[in-house]
Amino acid sequence: MLIARYWLERLFNCSFEFIQFEDFIINPELIKLLFEDEGKISLQFRSKTAYLSFCNNSASLLNIAMNHLITRENLTIGNFENDSENYIDDLFKLLVNKGKNFPRIRIEILNSSKIHDLLIKHIETSTDLSKMVARITLVYGHYSNVRINLSPRATNIEKIFEIRGYLIDYEYYTKYKLTNIYNPKMEFSICCNEGRSDEVVSKVNIERING
Repeated sequence: MLIARYWLERLFNCSFEFIQFEDFIINPELIKLLFEDEGKISLQFRSKTAYLSFCNNSASLLNIAMNHLITRENLTIGNFENDSENYIDDLFKLLVNKGKNFPRIRIEILNSSKIHDLLIKHIETSTDLSKMVARITLVYGHYSNVRINLSPRATNIEKIFEIRGYLIDYEYYTKYKLTNIYNPKMEFSICCNEGRSDEVVSKVNIERING
């Protein structure tokens, strides 16, 4: 146990370019056990970017993200479709509470609009958006068939058809702005990438642009 504590403490004192948790992950309960009486050590892994895969130990993975990880640029959570129904609430808490730890979070691969709908409602109705991650990307699977309803409060709506190079390479976008009902100065840009269909969504970018 002393050896495990020693090496974990060394890792907590490092700063990395890239961290990846995929096939194996450090048990958060072990961290709690080893450092439960220690208040002077920051129990967080620090990295420029990080990738967490939902292949195994999904509960532990989200615990690590919530309590033991900080990135300077980007956090990507992959393979989310494997456990999406079980962990939507936990993922939502991460996105709306850990903006201080993560400037940007990208979620791959979703198979429903639930997390999108929760985020849009939060942007519109929350009395405190200060903790929310400033840039969020939601990526949907090729066969997810997700359709998203535009918020009634959407403004500056743009329908964009973009041709890339050859005519066969094109995409549809719907871009709009959304404000908070309690603080209209708190403004977000929402961009829905509909791929080659003007109905089925392949990606959504949510970015705070004011407030």
